Amino acid sequence: MNGGTYMKAVVLCGGRGERLMPMTDRRPAALLRLCGKEILLFTLEMLEKAGFEEAVLAVGYGSEQVERLLDEKYSGKIKLHMINTAGKSTVQAVRTAMCDETEILAVECNCICTHPLDEIIKVHLSYDTFCTALTYDTENKPAGIYIVKRELFDSLNPEKPMDMTEDIIPEAVKSGEAVLLDGKGYYKRITTPEAFLDCQRHMLYNENMSQRLTENNFSGAAIGEPVYIGENVSVMSGSVVESGSVIDNNAVVKGGKVNGYVGIGSVVSERCDINSAVVCRGAVLDSGVKCGEYSVIGEKAHIASEAVIEKEVGIWSGKTVEKGARLYENVKISSDSRLVIDENGECSLWGGEATAQKAMLFGLCAASAAKKGGSIVTAYGSDESLLLKQALDCGICQAGVNVYSIGRAGISELSYAVNRFGGEFGILIGANISGHARLISAGGMLPDEKLLDRIGSIADDRAYRSVGLSQTGCVTDFSAVRELYVAELEKILPDRFKGVNVDIRTYDVKKATLADRLFHGRNDIDGERIIFNLSADGTKVSAYSEKTSYVMWEKLVAMYAGVCFEKGLAVALPENFPSNADATAEDHCGRLYRYKSNADIAKDVAVSTHNMFAYDGLYLASAVTSYLSEQGITLQKALCDVPDAYTSSRFVGITMSRENKEKMFSELGCSAEGEITMGKTHAVIRPLRDKKGITVFAESVSCEQAAAFCENITSRIKGIFR
Repeated sequence: MNGGTYMKAVVLCGGRGERLMPMTDRRPAALLRLCGKEILLFTLEMLEKAGFEEAVLAVGYGSEQVERLLDEKYSGKIKLHMINTAGKSTVQAVRTAMCDETEILAVECNCICTHPLDEIIKVHLSYDTFCTALTYDTENKPAGIYIVKRELFDSLNPEKPMDMTEDIIPEAVKSGEAVLLDGKGYYKRITTPEAFLDCQRHMLYNENMSQRLTENNFSGAAIGEPVYIGENVSVMSGSVVESGSVIDNNAVVKGGKVNGYVGIGSVVSERCDINSAVVCRGAVLDSGVKCGEYSVIGEKAHIASEAVIEKEVGIWSGKTVEKGARLYENVKISSDSRLVIDENGECSLWGGEATAQKAMLFGLCAASAAKKGGSIVTAYGSDESLLLKQALDCGICQAGVNVYSIGRAGISELSYAVNRFGGEFGILIGANISGHARLISAGGMLPDEKLLDRIGSIADDRAYRSVGLSQTGCVTDFSAVRELYVAELEKILPDRFKGVNVDIRTYDVKKATLADRLFHGRNDIDGERIIFNLSADGTKVSAYSEKTSYVMWEKLVAMYAGVCFEKGLAVALPENFPSNADATAEDHCGRLYRYKSNADIAKDVAVSTHNMFAYDGLYLASAVTSYLSEQGITLQKALCDVPDAYTSSRFVGITMSRENKEKMFSELGCSAEGEITMGKTHAVIRPLRDKKGITVFAESVSCEQAAAFCENITSRIKGIFR
């Protein structure tokens, strides 16, 4: 296939690698280094060897680090595009990456394999099936490298998180829609520290990878340069010591089945014993430290002298372990770690496992940034998060702020409650399995950046508000707001449907019960039966019918915005989403306000009940159903004038001072809001909150045009600051 292949590839490299923690505490699994080289670069080499000329990188956690790696180290011939699939399953990520392609080869970036990819393509072309997957398992389990056709996804719910190798491909094999190909050569899926070390050992002994670090091996190990190795040091064959590291006198890096790894710039002091363990970049081990099998010392962690880290124990990044300590359990949070709230208002509660103590401290920080005597609306997302919610409320009250508690709810109900009761903002805790907290303001808008910065500063400085006992806040039960929310939905649904056959599908039992209460099967219009699929958090909804196929959330929002414009109602939407709503507003002479550029007006509009469709999937489904019933038309007809829109985004790692921002906007010729338009393609440049980079969003009538425009702007920006 040296002449190139007609097919594109997608590299799934957005996973955090939870079972690899704390190796992946500060970087995605795709950027772990095997024998001095990142796993992602091995994957790209494999694609280039097979003749691939174009690939999509589906990134998520650590996307800016992936961007930086490619800028600094990738010099291959493959044309790369990046899409952000954070929070999506492998099925959703592959589906998103396909864009307009009919079939695509997918490689999950935690796989190291020597089977030629061009052979997989040949086998795929010889069978008339929807999928061809590589397998190395005696039970025929797919290996994370597969070719899929678009038809494989036709019957799947796009909102349901599913795994390609665990869920979809095995079922496709059973139904005769997929072919499994027995893999040749070496294969390892790097999902644990043990697998990482085993793969490293294989490369050193069988793939001659030691030459990638240096030609001067130490006892058959791979030693980077420059390093310092003291007297009487033993580094056993198969181990890796990366450049910039120090291995002091009488230290041992050894192992049994697999051997040790010492990352870039680490310090292993005298008499340390590294036994099949992983020491990540920049970690410092004082004298006499012992690390048991498959233990992991996170980046920039400090292990004081004579400490013992037992087998399979992980020390998270930045953590300090006291002198002489003997640890049998993971240590997940550093005393000096920072509270980080991202652009979506989501906070990981200092990283690691969510605890009641961290939830209480977060409530104390958030309330200290709010008005004394004011109110915050709180909710919890799952039964497992009830204790976190109680601790959160306790922290808020300690800072002299009242709590309006609505119990177990989603973002949609929380936003409605903030609108209804006038709380300063709302906090949903435990919306996902990680126990993260999410902040939301009135109208479903993100909290003001100044508020987020203030919360972060209070956490950094531990500058919590202190109030007397008589001034502490109180918790008021407002769980009845959920019934008011249902009443709002019932208001917009007609008493009698005019032939609309609708079904709501969701994996949230409470949402499903509510949908059954609101919707009932009706006779269809012109043979059209509509299935609405709610997203996991309830904020979005897609639709499906045989006449329309899948209709994504963005298009439904643009359609219903047009309905509001026809009724003379103003609409408020997020800053970057979607540009076809602007065209819809222009067609209807409607009033459209964006959250940031028209902040005050947008907030007034956003809190209006009719604007709930912008952040509430169930409300949008109800509103669309009501409109179709009133007009007596099909969804297909209602959508015929709504333009399609495809998006792409790229990260650029540039420090964004005011001077740099003005220079960039001037040379790019964009507006003061960072907008650039070329024909039907529109882009927006947004600096990150920490000013350590920018994100370029592009939107167009085709996936290819959006990606190309996004890449063009990104290249121009890099040229400006080169």
